[in-house]
Amino acid sequence: MIVYYSLTQHTQDIANQIAKLTNADIYRIQTEEELKPSLSFYSRVKKDLKNKTYPALKGQMPNVDDYDIIFVGSPVWWYTMATPMYSFLGQTDFKGKKVIPFSTQGSNPGNFLQDFNANAKNAKIGTYANFNNVSAKYNEAVHNKIVHWLNSL
Repeated sequence: MIVYYSLTQHTQDIANQIAKLTNADIYRIQTEEELKPSLSFYSRVKKDLKNKTYPALKGQMPNVDDYDIIFVGSPVWWYTMATPMYSFLGQTDFKGKKVIPFSTQGSNPGNFLQDFNANAKNAKIGTYANFNNVSAKYNEAVHNKIVHWLNSL
């Protein structure tokens, strides 16, 4: 299964490629309040991360008990996971399942993996991959990186 949160579609693009290559089920994390990028949004996110105030999620959470391997992806915001991913991980017990994290980011992943590991309850963490947000001319290179990563698992 692939579980992901995406604000600007970069993480969604990676999640969809993983799903297609692995024939996996896919679940998109959604927030009750629609989040939209803006100057005030990024200031709010920084404050919410500092105060550990995470958004309410919409819809039924996926049943991770039904899967042996769960890919979990999120964009990087302020050098950590997006706040909706904190909400998701706070509500999820992986019960010893293999969890493979991935991130998308504009520059570097910062503390994403450390923060993910600290919040993924009872997960057996697999090999992490991160993907920079690049223009469409790099689509083939990004796809090749995904294929190589999946083959290495």
